[in-house]
Amino acid sequence: MKQAMPGGRDLQAVISGLKGTLAALFVFTAFMNFLVLTTSLYMMQVADRVLGSHNLDTLYFLSFAAVVAVLAQSVVDGARSWVLSRVATHLDAQLSGQVFQEALVGRLGATSYDGEALRDFSALRSFIGSTPLTVMMDAPWAPFFVFVAYALHPLVGHLTLAAIIVLVALALLGNYFTSQQLAIASSSVSRAQRWADLSIRNAEVVDALGMQAAVTHLYAARSAQGVALQQQATDRISAIASVSKFIRLAVQIAILGVGAYLVLNREMTSGGMIAGSIILGRALGPIEAAIANWRSINGARHAYRRLAELLRSAKARTPATTLPPPQGELRVDRLIARAPRSEKLILKAVSFAIPAGDCVAVIGPSGAGKTTLARLLVGTTRPEGGVVRLDGVDLSGWSRADVGRYLGYVPQDVELFPGTVAANIGRLEDVAAEEVVRAAKAAGCHEMILRLPQGYDTYIGDEAELLSAGQRQLLALARALVGSPRFIVLDEPNANLDSDGDAALNNALVSLKAARVTVVIISHRSSILQHVDRILLLRDGQVEAFGPRAEILNRLMAQTDTSGPREAVSPAA
Repeated sequence: MKQAMPGGRDLQAVISGLKGTLAALFVFTAFMNFLVLTTSLYMMQVADRVLGSHNLDTLYFLSFAAVVAVLAQSVVDGARSWVLSRVATHLDAQLSGQVFQEALVGRLGATSYDGEALRDFSALRSFIGSTPLTVMMDAPWAPFFVFVAYALHPLVGHLTLAAIIVLVALALLGNYFTSQQLAIASSSVSRAQRWADLSIRNAEVVDALGMQAAVTHLYAARSAQGVALQQQATDRISAIASVSKFIRLAVQIAILGVGAYLVLNREMTSGGMIAGSIILGRALGPIEAAIANWRSINGARHAYRRLAELLRSAKARTPATTLPPPQGELRVDRLIARAPRSEKLILKAVSFAIPAGDCVAVIGPSGAGKTTLARLLVGTTRPEGGVVRLDGVDLSGWSRADVGRYLGYVPQDVELFPGTVAANIGRLEDVAAEEVVRAAKAAGCHEMILRLPQGYDTYIGDEAELLSAGQRQLLALARALVGSPRFIVLDEPNANLDSDGDAALNNALVSLKAARVTVVIISHRSSILQHVDRILLLRDGQVEAFGPRAEILNRLMAQTDTSGPREAVSPAA
């Protein structure tokens, strides 16, 4: 056995790998902030040298030098934007697939963050290269401009430093009063969006049952809560931004006034007075812009933290070991499952064993936990306690890519992907056409597929409107049979099948039994029981009976004769 290579990378590690790029960004930003002095130096030299001496040659030289410096500033600014766009592309190439995979894992775990990971990643990628980020890159250079201001005159430096301290204090105050509020607002808006997505997916039911007003009211209420919190935070940010703008303008006026006073007292030149005002604006501009864009900066900061934690957790998971192909022996030991975000137990210490090659029917009343058991058996849901073992190995110890080759699954609610019929049967991978056709024939849907407009090349849209529910179930069965799996779980595979579909499913079960494939089938139709070796009866999340088919059916018939039929557990279950 060889160890599978770990595929997870954390966000900090990817960014650390960009040390050379980050160094280039630092250099570009340094040049930008040195070259931004061009205007102030030009104005100071023109006022002090040209206007006093009336020397046109000096004016020409200064103007030419200023134009060259401004051109260099534009080139460096463009280079910085170019590098930032490449950083965003690099992050996307390195992490987009992993973030998507972790979103899937989060969805299977029914976490509240499952649908937010991709939106967070998109927001962070868009933030890179945006104005708020470049503002943040320029803000740390404020001390340099304070130094230049002190070089002009200590009083100008004092005013500049005091203004920076006040603006930074305002920024911290804004973060204190809005950070938590924006996080709660973002969570509320996300919940409203999930509700909207769910309602739209069930638009047919909503329309047929006249639920438009109800779902719209609930969406509006959930959305209004988030919008109200966002509005409050935005109002506070706007107020702080207005105060910061007032402070900047007031200090600029003060600089001009102080400069004029110093000029009159021959402590500063008129050019220095103008330069001081421009330098002050440059020192305070990034800080003021950061306050104005605080909502975007704060959102990106929270997105980064959530993504970093998500990817750090993914990297911490032990990589699964590549194991030999399983034979299909299944053992379930004291399996416990809890409803998502609830204390209610769905399965309570469920235990049983299925020899390789056996076919087992799981029956029981609605709400007994049958579908939850099916999800645990294929590993799409993690148990609260207990373990599912395939060939003696904890199912979580199998690589999902490996176990997927040996496992087939038809869920209760069949979803197909946009693409051709062949691509859906082939699990969206490069599967040989012969294998796709073989799986379709094994599922009994080959002839049905040939009757479609383009046969196996028929395109299935997002909602698979072209196909009936029964046809979708047969295609899902064919998808489960691709690759000759050794263990198959079928959750209500005949719920929407007609008599022909039932016959196709029965024939598929006969073939699977002949091939010694382990099959677990959940069904409420008695016709399927003739093909199973054992029956598992679930009630209230517990195993009420498990054994050979004839023994369990005789027990159920005896119970029916003595006490009348129990809910959904008659021999016809």
